[in-house]
Amino acid sequence: MAASWSLRLVLPSVVLLALTVAGTAQARDCPRPHQIDLSIRYRALLTQYRGGDRAAAIEAAARWPQHDVDEAIKAIFANRVCKDVPFWSLAEMRAAALLEGDVAQAHIEPQRFDEMKRHFAIARVFLRRQDDPAFTQRWYAAFARRLRVTGLVSPWELEFLVIARIDAPDAPDVLYESGVAAEFAAAGASAMEVSTVRLHVPPVEVRRQFYRQRLDESLQWLRQSISLRDASLPRVHLARVLIALGQSPEAATILTGVIDKDPASRLSYVARLLLGGIDHSDGRPDAALRVYDDAIARVPSAQSARLAASALLFGQGRAAEARQRLSDLSRMSDDDRSDDPWSEYLYERGEDVREALDALRREVAK
Repeated sequence: MAASWSLRLVLPSVVLLALTVAGTAQARDCPRPHQIDLSIRYRALLTQYRGGDRAAAIEAAARWPQHDVDEAIKAIFANRVCKDVPFWSLAEMRAAALLEGDVAQAHIEPQRFDEMKRHFAIARVFLRRQDDPAFTQRWYAAFARRLRVTGLVSPWELEFLVIARIDAPDAPDVLYESGVAAEFAAAGASAMEVSTVRLHVPPVEVRRQFYRQRLDESLQWLRQSISLRDASLPRVHLARVLIALGQSPEAATILTGVIDKDPASRLSYVARLLLGGIDHSDGRPDAALRVYDDAIARVPSAQSARLAASALLFGQGRAAEARQRLSDLSRMSDDDRSDDPWSEYLYERGEDVREALDALRREVAK
């Protein structure tokens, strides 16, 4: 079995090479001509990337063999007293981290995960040299969110975030992404629990242990994120985790606070949906229905609150009322029905992810 991503990211070959050349200023540490040539060629890719032709630069960088990258890095990180070694600015180091991150994410959709992990490892080497903790935090948060939004790499996303918390400790965005990744991983384990498909599914006790461990981790990281920078979105995720852990009273308090802070926001719709679920589970169906109806009144086009209210009413034998809510939904257009804050909460918009990465790219553009 191949070594885990965690080990490969902590000790990739390029890191060892970088440490080798970052020592004394003796001549034996200076790069050879072919290594300098490779570093110049790699710099040309960065010039292309920073100049706006990102697609071509990403495609070219993806074809570089690992050996050539290692050799180029020997020259890039060489002692400044070495003869004929070009000077690399911190902005170029940041651009290289972004280029390699973009190469890594280009391998997500075709599911070439070994190549994805290799390029993230190279990006990490440049991140550790660019000496800007704020940039490092934003880089990790943006690419972690990119991994999450794809929905294809959740096991590797958790390992990626292990490294993120090492390189960007006490970063609220990284802790938030860690908490949400663990929350969704727990949800995946819960879905397996009720699945009728048993082939290649871990034993029940293993899944339950994984589920509880992920929830406990999510709880810890979301609380840490909120303690560093309070915001409503992490609070709603925290409330959802508390509900799953059976701590509904605290979750209800948090959700009520989110609603009181901005009753008209789309996130308050999500808070109402979760709060209605608590009332329903705790045997207060009338209170739950009031909360669902309040959510429907604020976002009439959303499906989720109508479906929740209909399910509750059917359960009480109030079929006519339940069908009325569903018939209201059936009269809407597909575009109207797709406007649902609950979907936005579960599947953050790809546009938001692109905006976060583009903001970093603009900082290093020439």
